[in-house]
Amino acid sequence: MERIEAMQPKRWISLWMVLLILVTFHSPILAEEASNPLPPPSLPSEVAAPASVNAESVLLINAETGQVLYEKNADQRMFPASTTKIMTALIAVERIADEEMLTAPANVADLEEGATSVNLQAGEVMSFKDLLYALLLPSANDAAIDIAAHISGSVPAFAELMNEKAASLGMTGTHYVNPHGLHDENHYTTARDLAILAQAACRNEKIMEVAGTYEYTLPADNLRAKPMVITNTNLLVSENPKEASYAYESATGMKTGYTGAAQATLVASAERDGTRLIAVILKDGKNNRFETAKALFEYGFSQYPAVDLGQLAAYNIGLVSVEKADWFDAMDGKVYFTVNANNASINLERSEAEALIAAGGAQLEVQYDRELTAPIREGEVLGTVKLSGVGGASMEGTLVAARAVNHETIVFPVLSVEYAGAFNWMIVLYVLLGLLLLLFLRMIQVAHRRRKRRKRQASRPAARGKTAARS
Repeated sequence: MERIEAMQPKRWISLWMVLLILVTFHSPILAEEASNPLPPPSLPSEVAAPASVNAESVLLINAETGQVLYEKNADQRMFPASTTKIMTALIAVERIADEEMLTAPANVADLEEGATSVNLQAGEVMSFKDLLYALLLPSANDAAIDIAAHISGSVPAFAELMNEKAASLGMTGTHYVNPHGLHDENHYTTARDLAILAQAACRNEKIMEVAGTYEYTLPADNLRAKPMVITNTNLLVSENPKEASYAYESATGMKTGYTGAAQATLVASAERDGTRLIAVILKDGKNNRFETAKALFEYGFSQYPAVDLGQLAAYNIGLVSVEKADWFDAMDGKVYFTVNANNASINLERSEAEALIAAGGAQLEVQYDRELTAPIREGEVLGTVKLSGVGGASMEGTLVAARAVNHETIVFPVLSVEYAGAFNWMIVLYVLLGLLLLLFLRMIQVAHRRRKRRKRQASRPAARGKTAARS
């Protein structure tokens, strides 16, 4: 207490002001370096390529770019079976409206024994929409004949149209003689050509909507007394619990086929995280083709992942300091961005994707539209960014503020959700320090009064002694 008494009140006030400043500006909350809140783009877990593929010819490609991801005998001449009907559908949707009514020709039922059909009869009237479902779901051969006769008048004439379309698409190893795919030695294709055909089909919303449907009901018509429920032979899109082991969540459709010569065939599409793949499987086991497709898709999605270049650019830019930001800003007066860009996703080989995401894998050119000075509004466009990197990665986009940064203030800022936690903590700190300061000032005041009282008391005997001496 003697040391406390010895210190003047002004010195105590100065000491506490210094302490207050030190605590304020060295508080962990204010001094802690803000970290980048943006994660780098993530890649799916790596999946190994199928150890063995029993199918005689296989091809896996990226549906958008045509990039080959896996192949086996992709240029070998093969029989397509009912995958032929993809071409029939593609030609038909370009020429016939959904509501147009088609009358089955006299030869509509002239099929080989055991050929799949929906039992169309000569003279039966059915809409094109219903015939398209019959063509692609149960793989009705009579529906193919009906469509071919409606467009070209005969099967041979329609086959010529099919070959013209194949040539225009670049299907150099394909020759058609019928619209359904029933066996003929001169009716052939390759896995690579079927992948090209499937790419064209993927760009047609109507075909993909029908091909991805599991179940459909054909209505009664002039020769059909009762509706007929049909289901998709492509078990990758099956909704039947008994076929759940074949179903694939990412499958979007396409077409199966089977003949004795062709064995089991499948053209399948699947989409995940914006990436669409196409698998062509020729001469495989009847149900094994679905397992082959799933294994190929899983490999493709993992080994050739899509990298979000916009997210990568935003991550690499990270946190950027803003001038004249609020002292109490929760992220030390820094802003981070989202990047708006068209076609910002790219599929790369896994090693290239990993290299691109790694530090230094991408080169950035950032151009700000103005100085980064507070205030900054959340959602405000602040500039542009260009990214380039391995694997031909290239992107241009706009920089959009992902958070607001308020202007600096001299007095305490108005509370906001953004920094309410830090500011409330500081209020408590200031209150406690203020109370302690008042307490010590009170102690100093009391000590000062006591010291004065003792001095007065000490001076009274001395005064009496002087008085007595004089007398």
